[in-house]
Amino acid sequence: MLRSLFLSLGLARLALCATHNWDVTWVNAAPDGFNRPVIGINGKWPPPTLEATVGEELTVVVHNKLGNETTSVHWHGLRHFQKGTMDGPAGVTQCPIPPGGKFTYQFTVDEPGTYWYHAHNGGQYPDGFRAPLIVKDKAAPWAGKVEAEYTITLSDWYHEQMPTLLKNFQSTANPIGAEPIPDSVLINDGKDATYPVKAGKTYLFRVLNIGAFPSFFFNVAEHEMQIVEMDGEYTEPTPVKTFYIGAGMRYSFLLTAKTNATKNFDISALVDTSMFSVPANFKGNPVAHASLQYGSNTTAPVGRTPADLLPAILPPYDDATIKPLSGEKLLGPVNQQVEINFDLATINGLSRARINNITYLQQKVPTLYTALTAPDHLKMNPKIYGVNSNPIPVKYGDVVELVINNFTPGGHPWHLHGHKFQTVARSLGGVLNNGTRYNSATAPLPPVPMKRDVVGVRGGGYTVIRFKADNPGVQLLHCHIEWHVAAGLTATIIEAADKLDFKIPHDHLEVCKKQGILTSGNAAGNSRNFEDLTGANIDIPTSDMGAIFRKRRRVRRQIEGDGKW
Repeated sequence: MLRSLFLSLGLARLALCATHNWDVTWVNAAPDGFNRPVIGINGKWPPPTLEATVGEELTVVVHNKLGNETTSVHWHGLRHFQKGTMDGPAGVTQCPIPPGGKFTYQFTVDEPGTYWYHAHNGGQYPDGFRAPLIVKDKAAPWAGKVEAEYTITLSDWYHEQMPTLLKNFQSTANPIGAEPIPDSVLINDGKDATYPVKAGKTYLFRVLNIGAFPSFFFNVAEHEMQIVEMDGEYTEPTPVKTFYIGAGMRYSFLLTAKTNATKNFDISALVDTSMFSVPANFKGNPVAHASLQYGSNTTAPVGRTPADLLPAILPPYDDATIKPLSGEKLLGPVNQQVEINFDLATINGLSRARINNITYLQQKVPTLYTALTAPDHLKMNPKIYGVNSNPIPVKYGDVVELVINNFTPGGHPWHLHGHKFQTVARSLGGVLNNGTRYNSATAPLPPVPMKRDVVGVRGGGYTVIRFKADNPGVQLLHCHIEWHVAAGLTATIIEAADKLDFKIPHDHLEVCKKQGILTSGNAAGNSRNFEDLTGANIDIPTSDMGAIFRKRRRVRRQIEGDGKW
């Protein structure tokens, strides 16, 4: 009897653990008809959708077999409480994984919802290294009420590989910083996906923008969508006809099929071409189509054109009015307010993005490693992290308010690692140009604000977010447009570094050692005097970013030559 009990408990533990071994390699794919190399997992592309249950421990062992590129994996939206070494951004919470290297991610998924994973290294994920991560919840508000669940990914797609695109983007030949325009847009990494439904039944759809750049207007012809989750946060059921989804964002909605349908219906994701420097240069179909398929009726619906769509779907629903189901009230009082003023500037002939006049550069020691190895009295000193990491120290337990002011004409989706934040204020756009600024003393604030981990900041406007600093570690805050990350539109939240309570795993240290990357010391690698920043990365390359990719080629030749670093 006792033995059976122990066996049952052991099986239960096993059921809450899952191990995935990934060989990350180049494969060929043609999602829009153009064949090109893409980054796949275990010889397949698209990479697999990961599914887990709340409370499950995931172990993912990554073997980098790309040959010519380093890599890393970020688990977008997951909190990683006291597991900050698992967050994934290279140069921040870990060293990049070199070709031939192995790296283990191990963490518990403790929050349900729609997430995703993607490379967070050298602008890599638009080459295909990205896929959904779904955390199931047996107690979800829709449990037992839906016939089936579907997952839809939206993305832009490029025929050139990212090293070439990034080299051209961060080049003196592109002084205005015009972002590369995609060749096409995809739905579920292809075209013309179908979603079977039965009359009168209700379905859950999870929609993720896993692209590098543009936002999409999402609409299902002649059907109402009821939003029930945003970015892993359950929401009050909210009926909408169209939503606007920026890079990194996720929405889940319930859809009830018609009882008397005699045809199938178009699902459309219309790309926001106004984000492109020259919209007319986009040559692909601006609408990614799928279809809601009733019964055995296989007749494809008529795909709607932008001219058909615009009057029917605009304006999109204002996501700032969607409330969390938890009813969590406005955080306050604010203990620390930080202004994030961002813009574009030409530095050494290159178009760079800046936060408070500083463009982000990775430092010689991963920022988390600096926090873990610094003397206790210096852990919260921003100086030791290097001025070009844009460090923002915040104290444990404080309510932090970030005022993000956009001094560019275009909109930007901003993502904060390690938190779901409250959006407490957002301008209509353009107000900064008119001299109107956010004033916390006079601005009307919602008693129950929207919560998510990616939020749009409109062109020339502002967005204000709040979070409680209860997740000690190093959290990136950045625009999720990959071109802007490459241009330096990133800040580093040094969150309660004096409360850190974890160690760097041995295999993580080994990855750094193989590449000669320091694992202790300040931003300059100085572990004797943390306040001496001599040698920290502060200079933008004087010509172009091509040197980064020439180094990749040298690395590949070295590996192929003798297998050693």
